[in-house]
Amino acid sequence: MDNRKIIGQRLKNYRKSLNIPRFEFCDRAGISSRFLSDIETGKSKMSAETLYNICKAFDVDANYLLFGTERKTVITPLDSLIQQIPEQYSNLLEQSVEMLLETIRIAESCRQDNEKDI
Repeated sequence: MDNRKIIGQRLKNYRKSLNIPRFEFCDRAGISSRFLSDIETGKSKMSAETLYNICKAFDVDANYLLFGTERKTVITPLDSLIQQIPEQYSNLLEQSVEMLLETIRIAESCRQDNEKDI
């Protein structure tokens, strides 16, 4: 297997592990769905800029995509807690985090408004 196909397969495996829609991956990476398909099948090479954009957007190590070396992952206490949640509750977790983020945004907005009034 040539390098383009190997790299493409690694990218495809990583993309699927993210569990996000294909269109969202392409949008965040700044590439078309067709180009992503061509990269994943080894029909096209990605530029250094595309590789950089993918690595930056999805926090993936370029060494993993290019050479298959595992990146060293630091598991935070929050990661550890999240891993303990049964799969059937993952949707509830996502909704709870979204509600928390919205609450934080509202609180920050109120805080900024109060600072302006002072």
